[in-house]
Amino acid sequence: MNKLILTLDPRGINLIDPTATHFRLNEYGFFLNKFSDIDKYSLVTFSSSKAKNKKSIKLNHAQIHFVSRPTFNALKFAILSFRTIKQKDLKVKLLFATDPWESFVSSYLLRILLKKRIPIYVQIHGDIGHPLWKKISLVNWLRYYIAKITIPRCDGIRVVSEGQLSNLRTNFNIAKVSSFIIPIPIKITFEEKNQVHSRSRTIGFVGRIHKDKGIWDFVKLIKILNTLNHDFDVLIIGDGKLHTKFLKKLTKLLDVNRVKFLGFVPQNEMLNVWSQIGVLVSTSRIESYGMALRESLINGVPIWTTKTSGSEELLIGIKHHEGFKFIDFSNDRKDLGNDLEDLFKASVSTSLVRQIRDNNNTYSERLAKSWLDLIKATEIRMST
Repeated sequence: MNKLILTLDPRGINLIDPTATHFRLNEYGFFLNKFSDIDKYSLVTFSSSKAKNKKSIKLNHAQIHFVSRPTFNALKFAILSFRTIKQKDLKVKLLFATDPWESFVSSYLLRILLKKRIPIYVQIHGDIGHPLWKKISLVNWLRYYIAKITIPRCDGIRVVSEGQLSNLRTNFNIAKVSSFIIPIPIKITFEEKNQVHSRSRTIGFVGRIHKDKGIWDFVKLIKILNTLNHDFDVLIIGDGKLHTKFLKKLTKLLDVNRVKFLGFVPQNEMLNVWSQIGVLVSTSRIESYGMALRESLINGVPIWTTKTSGSEELLIGIKHHEGFKFIDFSNDRKDLGNDLEDLFKASVSTSLVRQIRDNNNTYSERLAKSWLDLIKATEIRMST
C-alpha cells in the first residue's frame, strides 16, 4: 500500500457539498501523486455519513471511506479510524485535520492509538484569531479557547490569508508550528461568454446565515436603501439556523415578491445563480479569505463588502477598483445609495478574472507540496 495522507472528518462537514469536495480532493490527490514521484503517496479521507452502510467512494486521485455516522465524539471516531487502518493495512504518514476541534482531537487520539509520531497538519478556515470572533456567540467563545489548547500541539497549520495568520500569531502560541498560507481552490470554468454584462437590479447575499456573516447589518443596509427607492430585489443563497428570522426581518421591509430565498445551492449549480445577481453584498464582520467575493468577481458580478482581512487582501491585488466598493455605514444614506447605483452600472474586467483564476490554479499544488514538506521536516527532526 502507498504511503498515505489521511484526512479525518468526523462530522461529515466536507461532504455537505460533495461536488466541490470531490473536486478539491481530486486536485490535491493529483498533485500529491505528481510530486511524490519516487515514494508514491495517496490521499485518503475518513468521513461520516447518516446513511447506513454507505459505500466508499473512489475518485480518480483520492478515496473516501465512511467509518462512522456524523459525531462530535472524537474518541469514538479515532477508534473506528484505527480499526479501519488496521483492517486495510494502511501506512499513514501525515494526519490532515479539517478543523482544530473535533477533527484535530480525533487525529491526536488516533496518533496515540497508532503509537507513531505522525505529524498533524490542521486546516483553519475562519479568522478565529480575530479579537471579535470569540465575541460573536457562546459557541465561538468555547471553540476559541479549545483552539488555544489544540493549535499549539499540531505540527503544521494551513491558513488562507496573511491577515488570518497574523491574528493567530498575535493571540495563539504558534511560534513552533509550521504555517502555510494556501487559499481554498475554487472550481472555475473560465469562458468570457459566462461573464455577466447585463445584470438585474438584484442584491445578492451568498453564504451561511449566521451572526458572523453580519446578517443583521445586511438587514440594516437593506432598510436604508429601501428608504431611497424600491427599484431592487434581494436574492438569498445559503442556509443556517437563523434563516427564518433573517427572512422574516427582510420581508417586513420589502414586499414578499422582492425577496427570493434559494437556500443552499451546490457549487456546480452556482453559475446559473450568479447570472441572477446584480451586486453581491457581504456584511461579514470577520472574513479570512472571502471565497464568495472571488466567485462573484470571476462571474462578472461587482461586490460591495465590509472591510475584513479577506476583502482588504483581495483589494491589494486589484489594479482597477471598478466593481469593488467597501460598505461604510457612517456615510450619509444618499452616499450609500449612490454606491449601490455605481455598482449596478459597473463591470468587472476580464483581466481581473484571469488574475484570480491564475492565482487559484496554484492552490492545490501548493497544498500538496506543503504536506510533503511537513513530512520531510518531521522526519529530519525525528532523526536528529
